[in-house]
Amino acid sequence: MKKNLIKLDKISFGYNDDKFIIKDLSLNINKYSIFGLLGHNGAGKTTLFKILLGLIEPQLGNIKFNEDLLYENLELNVAYMPENNGLYENLTIYQNIIFRGLANHLTKKDIINRSKELINEFSLNDKKNERVSKLSNGMKKKVALIATLIINPKVILLDEPTNGIDPESLRDIISIIKKLRDQKCIVIISSHDLNFIEQVVDHVYILEHGELAYSGEYFKDINSSLLNTYIDKLQKYREGEKNHEKFNE
Repeated sequence: MKKNLIKLDKISFGYNDDKFIIKDLSLNINKYSIFGLLGHNGAGKTTLFKILLGLIEPQLGNIKFNEDLLYENLELNVAYMPENNGLYENLTIYQNIIFRGLANHLTKKDIINRSKELINEFSLNDKKNERVSKLSNGMKKKVALIATLIINPKVILLDEPTNGIDPESLRDIISIIKKLRDQKCIVIISSHDLNFIEQVVDHVYILEHGELAYSGEYFKDINSSLLNTYIDKLQKYREGEKNHEKFNE
């Protein structure tokens, strides 16, 4: 029997005592893989990310990483790339990577060594002194993802990592994410970009009203009527959002 790398055991969370946003949610992740977290706005994706990051704790249930409570070594376990990139526009690529190490309380020696490793690994030597404000949106996304890796995380949470990027940057992002899986990382992606999800994930979770509506291996279940029903619902919801945005421009 495989050991659970991450186990969410019947967790529930709500900002009001009488209303849970996450409801009795259980997940067992027992392999290093890429997971898609899908659901419409308000489904509970952001709240689940906050719980995994230790920003909030569930009122019920618990979370374990390698059979230990997640929060005991949270900073060394979990990295997060926010939708807005989390970069400082007035700093260079190199400075942003270093700053991420400082924010995670790494030693000076570890920050210097790890930042050099990342710059070399992702061929950024000729760009490392460029200010982030001068970069394309796709390059900013790439740098933001690379910066999260300075702590050598075992779990990486990505929030809409492909918003507004060009095809070349998309290929780069997909390549990095797949490389992370091969390096024994668990990557959990929250995204409305179903085309991107189809290209990169191994397993998909769908949240609906804070509950797990669907869990399955994406390519094995691609013809599942239940999976396709939820995918269709998400596509229609997303189209409705886009039309609403155009109406209010």
